[in-house]
Amino acid sequence: MNERLFVFFAAVAEEMSFVRAASRLNIAQPWLSAQIKKLEERLGFQLFFRTKGQISLTPQGERLLPQARELADLSRQLNELARAISADVSDVVRLAAPYGQDATSVFGRLNDEFAKRYPQSNLEIAYPETEDLIACVRQGRASVALTFGIELPVDMDTILIHECRPYILLPAGHNLASADVISAEDLRIHKIATIRRNADPAFYDREYGVLLDQDIDLDVVPENGREAMQHYAERHGVGVLMIEGSVDDYTSAPGLVAKHLAFLPSVLHFFVRRPGLEGRSVERYWKLAAQRASAGKPS
Repeated sequence: MNERLFVFFAAVAEEMSFVRAASRLNIAQPWLSAQIKKLEERLGFQLFFRTKGQISLTPQGERLLPQARELADLSRQLNELARAISADVSDVVRLAAPYGQDATSVFGRLNDEFAKRYPQSNLEIAYPETEDLIACVRQGRASVALTFGIELPVDMDTILIHECRPYILLPAGHNLASADVISAEDLRIHKIATIRRNADPAFYDREYGVLLDQDIDLDVVPENGREAMQHYAERHGVGVLMIEGSVDDYTSAPGLVAKHLAFLPSVLHFFVRRPGLEGRSVERYWKLAAQRASAGKPS
């Protein structure tokens, strides 16, 4: 009998939802339902009671669940070990990062240095939506991810690269460019723009909650990355909310003024990986990232 069917059963039993289990397993829900039906047919008894969109375990399902969980845990451990061995043998580091990280960014400079130090290793880079970056690492689709958030995940290894105090980037002729302090109320009467919400709705709502609570409209900068944000501010003559870099980056920038926004929470930029073995090349990359992060912090 296909052992994966028992792994699917354990996931559905733990989530008590075919929809949530399918999302967790990264498979289609109708296909998952069909696989559970197939397992029940092969076993000769029902695993779940199904009533009006809800499910519950049958007595037979309850008896089977502990061993199914053990099998699911063993399967997960074997997959993680296989990925670690594969990474060690192939010398591939699978990375994930927000779109818009150019060669001058921390990420770009780190990758260049790693490639020069370890030419036998290969970097494979994916640019998923921001909200999927940590999930890529948790699910083994990436070994290391560069991401940002308001808090560091407690169940994973992290390297803090930079803590950004949010600021607004303004054209030099903007009405707020000469203000000493800018409040949320000041932004109500001015057109402002920022990143797309659908890239990471949970982060967006937490970071800009103060503005959203006051029904302040935020336009969308269509492209990610600092250069795109700067270009948008200059071209459209509007303030752009920034969560990368710092005010100091614009002390001598012609035509642009940066002002801190003390009412918004700081944004943490960090590398993340799963605890445990990931292979020689990944360890080298992680060590180099930690060294560069340490070197970039003030003493």
